[in-house]
Amino acid sequence: QFPEGNFVINTPDFPDREFFLDVFGNGTFKGSVSATGFNNVSDRNLKENIEPLNAKEVLQKVMQLPISRWSFKADSNNQRHVGPMAQDFHALFEVGPDDRHISVADSSGIALAAIQGLGEMVKAKDSEIAQLKAEIAELRTLFQQAAAVNQVAMVIE
Repeated sequence: QFPEGNFVINTPDFPDREFFLDVFGNGTFKGSVSATGFNNVSDRNLKENIEPLNAKEVLQKVMQLPISRWSFKADSNNQRHVGPMAQDFHALFEVGPDDRHISVADSSGIALAAIQGLGEMVKAKDSEIAQLKAEIAELRTLFQQAAAVNQVAMVIE
């Protein structure tokens, strides 16, 4: 049933719990995995084909990504989760092994890029607000000068 060299744990007592490790070191777990920590390997020296992202474009895609509340069909406890569907995530970002899985590394990377995109937007808005405040102050000064020349009373809040 399984290719030679693979390691499988499955018992009749717990048919919904399975551990599968293939000859390439890829593990599949049915059920929950709990740990006190998980560390993604993210060393620059282990990566290639590194390309910068446009954070604003990532943010726009995140804005299109449907986020739902759901539970797994096989979960007898009906535990609720929040997140996107792998098919939607894959269609928008074209990352990961396929359109049925979302890598923790990819979801956190997308989230961080979207936060950077928001930061860029806030910075641009702050700059625009500062410019508009300066223009308003200048217009108030010009209006006060014109009012003084024409001896018109004006109250500015």
